[in-house]
Amino acid sequence: IPSAKDSEVGSIKLPIPPGWLRK
Repeated sequence: IPSAKDSEVGSIKLPIPPGWLRK
Protein backbone atom coordinates (compact mmCIF):
# COMPACT_ATOMS: atom_id res chain seq x y z
CA ILE A 1 0.00 0.00 0.00
CA PRO A 2 1.57 3.28 -1.19
CA SER A 3 1.84 5.89 1.54
CA ALA A 4 1.28 9.64 1.20
CA LYS A 5 5.02 10.14 0.78
CA ASP A 6 5.02 7.74 -2.18
CA SER A 7 2.72 10.18 -3.95
CA GLU A 8 5.30 12.93 -3.51
CA VAL A 9 7.92 10.90 -5.34
CA GLY A 10 5.37 9.27 -7.62
CA SER A 11 7.02 11.01 -10.55
CA ILE A 12 10.03 8.77 -10.06
CA LYS A 13 8.06 5.57 -9.46
CA LEU A 14 10.87 3.66 -7.72
CA PRO A 15 10.43 0.39 -5.77
CA ILE A 16 12.28 1.95 -2.84
CA PRO A 17 11.19 3.97 0.21
CA PRO A 18 11.00 7.74 -0.46
CA GLY A 19 12.94 8.24 2.78
CA TRP A 20 16.27 8.02 0.93
CA LEU A 21 15.17 10.86 -1.33
CA ARG A 22 13.75 13.04 1.42
CA LYS A 23 16.91 12.58 3.53
